[in-house]
Amino acid sequence: MTLPIYPDMEDNSQRSAGASAILNTAEIFCSAMKANGYQAGIYASTNWWNNELEPLAFDSNYHHWIAQWSSREPMSADCELWQYSSKGDKA
Repeated sequence: MTLPIYPDMEDNSQRSAGASAILNTAEIFCSAMKANGYQAGIYASTNWWNNELEPLAFDSNYHHWIAQWSSREPMSADCELWQYSSKGDKA
């Protein structure tokens, strides 16, 4: 695999677990992927990065894929992938 493996961390059902559990889950997943020789990253909306995952937002140990449906680029220093629309064609 040449691309990182990204879990989608923005499911609202996880919010009841609390911010520390969400962060812990993300870190466990990414650590397990890295331990097995894969690149790991986190996929989430800007809202989730700002409110639930903020401690990881500038963590360069993991790749960052941000969903921000707007013409403005995300403000994360470590944003590597930017999903700017929910519409598109299969290539």
